Amino acid sequence: MFKTLLFTIRISLCLFVMAISLLQSNQLQASVRVQTIDYQGWPYARRISNGVIELILVPQIGRIMSFARIGQNNILWENTRELGKVYSPTQKKWINYGGYKLWLAPQSELGWPPDPYVDRGCYTFERVDDQTFRLQGQLHPSKHFRLSIEIKLMNDQPELVLTHRLENHSTQTIPVSFWGVSQVKPLGQIGVYPPFSARPIWDLKLSERKHIPVQNIAERQGFYHLTHQGIPDKKKVYFFLKQAKMVYNWNAYRLVKYFDPYQQDAFPSEDSNFEVYFCPQYIELETVSPMISVPPKAQGQSSVRWTLGDAEPAGR
Repeated sequence: MFKTLLFTIRISLCLFVMAISLLQSNQLQASVRVQTIDYQGWPYARRISNGVIELILVPQIGRIMSFARIGQNNILWENTRELGKVYSPTQKKWINYGGYKLWLAPQSELGWPPDPYVDRGCYTFERVDDQTFRLQGQLHPSKHFRLSIEIKLMNDQPELVLTHRLENHSTQTIPVSFWGVSQVKPLGQIGVYPPFSARPIWDLKLSERKHIPVQNIAERQGFYHLTHQGIPDKKKVYFFLKQAKMVYNWNAYRLVKYFDPYQQDAFPSEDSNFEVYFCPQYIELETVSPMISVPPKAQGQSSVRWTLGDAEPAGR
């Protein structure tokens, strides 16, 4: 009897250990993984993957430089002339690396080129939890704020959430808008969704508008459709999207950005929360938060959700 009981206990313990091991194995497989790699000449880059999508972060320049489905092409544009390079923030010249970056608005007040500590300052990398990672900028030497980008990947889904933050370490309240700029590869199709609070505002002359093919700016089937071809170089269109959703179809990809429309708030330029900039090398898809005031010793934040699925008609 005793031997039978002992045998039963041993079997039960064995099954319990196996169950715990299986649970841990499943959790490990479901977790988001990170690797330190050399990417395009930048050491200590991080590849983050949830098994469906992957990001490559370059802390030295505060950028997401690659966003892709596993085993597929990067949808973000990269400037091949600047790969692997790092510049001192005391150098005032604007350096266009490509990728995804966090800027601050309004540009009309902050000036051009962007503050180098904001645009390409050195960031640190930190794993916050199993799904969440943080790029944290240095304390600005004269304005006394710190920026960070928090990236959370959903387990086994082609989805992430970007949270932009500003910590105010100064003695003054800082008015700010978070301006998330994705430079994507060109010649895709953009879909944005009415109803609009107003018609889109084009940074175009009347003569330029007349020469844009009608299909480039047509509103049909419940969405506003833009294509790259025929739009003059270095021009922009401003939208206020009540549904706060945009789609970019490029090759086999469907990139969707969702963000809070903040319909009762003021925005830094043209009352828009989404902007598109066109040039031959790339398109910029820019999400713009409302203006907020960040008191001393406090922080402000704004979030955007991305998904990267298979391409579909932009109106769906």
